[in-house]
Order: sequence, then structure tokens, then C-alpha cells
Amino acid sequence: AMGAAVFKFGKDFETSMTKVGNITDIGVENIGAMRKAILAMAPGVAIGPTALSDALLVVASTGLKGATALSVLEQAARASAVGLGDTKDIARAPTAAMTAYGAENLSAEEATRKLFGAVKAGGAEASEFAGSLGRVIGIASQVGVSFDEILASVATFTRLGVKADE
Repeated sequence: AMGAAVFKFGKDFETSMTKVGNITDIGVENIGAMRKAILAMAPGVAIGPTALSDALLVVASTGLKGATALSVLEQAARASAVGLGDTKDIARAPTAAMTAYGAENLSAEEATRKLFGAVKAGGAEASEFAGSLGRVIGIASQVGVSFDEILASVATFTRLGVKADE
């Protein structure tokens, strides 16, 4: 039974990494380095490699690559490990923020820290925040609304009982 579990883990991880290589801009040629980085990251963030590679697919699908993508992944995994939610769901919010405001203006650590604060202050789960942010953040950044203002608004409304997706 143990051998079958190890085989399944390896197969699931490889399938997920193949998706990352084929579907994103990371490219098949860089998957080996990303695979090594995920396997090295997993013990330190207490999230399994398959869950990390699934979350990397979310991050890399937006065009984030290399160290930036791995930074988002690590921050999302750390937030997940302390109970903020599923790594893949958490990764959506900082990825959206960094894409909308520019990775040079907002780091993965800062975006995740702000999301964590908004989730604590509001009445919604991180996955609900991520869904609502994805619908408004691109437009909001174009018209000068800051990431902090968006998070404060969603936190306030969810604390008052309004669903995050409204």
C-alpha cells in the first residue's frame, strides 16, 4: 500500500508539473528547475508538492515566472499552512494584485500580508476575497484605486454581512 501511495504521489506531481510546462509561459525547458524548487519548498511550508504545483499553475497562468512566481507560491503556501485557505485559492489574490499593479510595485509578501489582514478584518474566507478581487482589481488599478482601498472595501462589506462576490 505504501508503494502505491508513493507512486500515486509521484504521478500526480508529474502530471501537475507537465500542465504547468505546457499551459503557461514557464515552458517545458524550465520545468526541471521549478520542480526542484517546489520539492525544496514543500517541507518548509508544510504543503505537499502536488498542491504547490497546482497552485503554481494558477500563478504562472497569469504570466508571472521564475523567482516572482515562486515567491507568490511560497507566500500563498505559508498563508495556507496557518489556516487562511487552500494554497491555490490564496495564490489567486496576490497574483491578481501583482498583475494589476505591477510586480515591481507590489511584492508577493506584501500582497499576501495585506490579504491576510483583510481576511482577518472582514467576514469572508481568502477564497471568497480572491474571487471578488479578480473581478474588480484590473479596472480598479486602471482608475487609481489602490490595492489597500479594494481590500478595505471588501473587508468592510463582508464584516457587515455582504457576500464578497457582491
